[in-house]
Amino acid sequence: MLLLFGKDISYLRGKDVILPYSHPQMEAEILKAEPASIIHLFPEPFKSLSPYINHSVLDAALRLSNNVEAPLSLEAWQQLLATETEVTQATKRYVLGSRPSTQVKLTRGLGRLTRAPAQKAPDFGFVVHCLSYDHLFKTPVLGKLLEQVPASWNPTIEKNIARLPGIVYGRARGIISKKTGRETTGIIYGLFATPKAMREEEPEQTYEKIERICFHAAEQGVKLMGLGAYTKIVGDAGATINRNSPIPVTTGNSLSASATLWALHDAVKKMRLLKFDPSTGLVNGTVTVIGATGSIGRVSAKLLSMVFNRIILVAPRIDRLADLKAEIEKLSPRTQVLITVDANEVAAQTDVLVTATSAFDQKIIDIERLKPGCVVCDCSRPLDFDLEDAMKRPDVLIIESGEVVLPGTKRQFTCDLGLPDDIVYACLGETAVLAMEGLYEPFTLGRDIEWNKVKQIYQLAVDHGVELAAIRGVSGFISDKEIELARAAALARRKSGA
Repeated sequence: MLLLFGKDISYLRGKDVILPYSHPQMEAEILKAEPASIIHLFPEPFKSLSPYINHSVLDAALRLSNNVEAPLSLEAWQQLLATETEVTQATKRYVLGSRPSTQVKLTRGLGRLTRAPAQKAPDFGFVVHCLSYDHLFKTPVLGKLLEQVPASWNPTIEKNIARLPGIVYGRARGIISKKTGRETTGIIYGLFATPKAMREEEPEQTYEKIERICFHAAEQGVKLMGLGAYTKIVGDAGATINRNSPIPVTTGNSLSASATLWALHDAVKKMRLLKFDPSTGLVNGTVTVIGATGSIGRVSAKLLSMVFNRIILVAPRIDRLADLKAEIEKLSPRTQVLITVDANEVAAQTDVLVTATSAFDQKIIDIERLKPGCVVCDCSRPLDFDLEDAMKRPDVLIIESGEVVLPGTKRQFTCDLGLPDDIVYACLGETAVLAMEGLYEPFTLGRDIEWNKVKQIYQLAVDHGVELAAIRGVSGFISDKEIELARAAALARRKSGA
């Protein structure tokens, strides 16, 4: 590229120059700068095919000529090109040779036990992990072993077991699109790491485990990988994993945000405490978003600002809050925008509260300070509110972020996702919806979710027959009667002035 623009390349003297492919004219020009060496990343035995061919072109040509949909593994390249040369990818930290890793051998074996020979390749993959140490006890075999271990060993076990590679945890079948009538299937992968363990280890350790899963999935024919729970938060929120993966990766946060607002809309509507102002076209009330500068919090704040006439943004960094405030004021000029680093100081003003944090072992807000009748939507993982909080304030309605039900009359997940019946987390729902649509791309990555993508994935979900699951609280599903009781308690407390 520097040569094309006539730049001085004398600084290359004595340095190693790495090129993505073999280009004789370019190499001749670079040699004039007297580099220590020129290294091109394209496998040497394949240079005869074309002097300018690169990995992407060769991969596309091989896949088209052999009618293969998924990206080719290194072993597949060697087989198709009849070469015994070991091809090594040296452009990333985790070097992959032609010999399968222990993870690949393990998951191949598991796959053979559960997959019928004639079954079509899965459409998507999804990564889950233990949300707490207690979830480890649900793991087959491992759970039985842990029951024999003294509780004092738990912290050590939690830390060390997180180092294990991922496994094939289960399968998803029977997802039938209402739009196309076709079945979509998937592989569910599992990690033994809890959020606490992942937070304490370097992001690269989590990257490595998930990237190995992605390579295994590609070998099975999977076309898209979704990240669940804390795996979509670690590091740069999926960007690095997607860059190093042979198949596209999505965090699922667009549908997570959409389902959160979907559930929140239903809950606020059933509480019947807020009024729509026809003069402004907005709901007359205050919505507070804690964790507003995070991925889900940020996009939720933008979308909620289009609905409420007053919004309060809460996060630890005041500079980031100021930047977000300026963005929202341009997007929703009729909405008043306030910022603070202390959620408790605005709790009494809040009609609707959305929490989107990744806090551990700390209370982000004192529930006793919340306004009577406040509707709380907790989309944090781990959750910010528990049963004890709910019992303290029966006049406050606490719901979890929206989960969804995928279409199909005989849906089957062969593993425990921690949810009842056929309900799945919205991030898994996004991965399945993209697969149903045939949209195999990194739809949602990073911490800045595009609000128009939240609307797009919502419409795609509706088109394919995805439905919002019943509203859930900290102790299970919330009935309309329970919502009425919360409303009555709120009105009584407001009347008493408590």
